[in-house]
Amino acid sequence: RVEANKVPGCAAQVWLAVTAADGRLWFAADSDSALSKGNIALLLKLYSGRTPSEILAFDARAALDRLGLPSALTRQRANGLNSMVGRIREAALAAG
Repeated sequence: RVEANKVPGCAAQVWLAVTAADGRLWFAADSDSALSKGNIALLLKLYSGRTPSEILAFDARAALDRLGLPSALTRQRANGLNSMVGRIREAALAAG
């Protein structure tokens, strides 16, 4: 929970850290909100342990739409989810 890991644009406070090992990116995250923690758990399952190219090739919006998640969230929470995905993609771009 350091300022450098804070994800802007989320309704709650969210922190996302990345570690690279063996060509893969591993993510750890936390939030002060139970709902955000659930969203984080889903994103970590989708992204953590993948290569940067796998992360960049993955269509998160389509996967989350299939689950119906964005339509179940308020606009601010959906924006926060998009911010988390954006931060993960930025890490993949930087590592790739």
